[in-house]
Amino acid sequence: YPAGSGGKADPLYERLRRALEAGPIALETLPEWITAGIVSADGSLALSIAPEEDSLDSKVLDEEIRKIRSVAPTATGVPIVVRLATMGMVKYVPYMMPMVFVMVTLVLIVVFRDWRTVLLALLPVVVATSVTFGFYFWFDMQFSIMTIVVVPVILGLGVDDGIHIVERIRRYKSPTVEELHEAVMGVGRPIFLTTSTTCVSFTALLFTSHSGLESIAHFMLVGIPLCFLTSVTMLPAAVKLSIDRRENRESG
Repeated sequence: YPAGSGGKADPLYERLRRALEAGPIALETLPEWITAGIVSADGSLALSIAPEEDSLDSKVLDEEIRKIRSVAPTATGVPIVVRLATMGMVKYVPYMMPMVFVMVTLVLIVVFRDWRTVLLALLPVVVATSVTFGFYFWFDMQFSIMTIVVVPVILGLGVDDGIHIVERIRRYKSPTVEELHEAVMGVGRPIFLTTSTTCVSFTALLFTSHSGLESIAHFMLVGIPLCFLTSVTMLPAAVKLSIDRRENRESG
């Protein structure tokens, strides 16, 4: 007994003594709260397998599931659950983006009631989204289901830039180059500030060490600035080209 204990065993001392006397660990010596999750009723043991590569990649998931189920056809776990969840989302992808685009177009038609104005408002976001996809494939960046889901977000946010520019230009009946410049400068700064704050918010996803969230950040950090650039450059140029063609037809 420790000195000063009066012959009574200290509980902590007893625990340490029993720990020092413990022999080899066996399955039978483990507490039930540990064995409950790894031992079945017939005594079979559970086997846990972790992938070496990124488990969010659909190709890696498919290959991993194929190898595991070639040995254990009834095996389950996080990879299988993730794959089934993503497969459930994939079937909506062919309809999701067109539906969002159609809904945005219908709203613009109701607001502007002029198909030329609607096309001009949609021009920046369509070009920016297409170029963003081009950058993704050019640099061979990871393209996941989470990236697809964020495309409607770009369509919804990016079209705002074109709407602001078009709405300002519509104040002029037949805008000159100077008036186009004035219109762009009038709303260019607010659009730039909103673009900057949006990009800053998505930059936080780059520090998550999660490939899916990082892919969202990459897509947004390319697409949103491109929406701004096309709105303040390509959109005024398209308006000027449209006016020149109309004047040429009227004079000819």
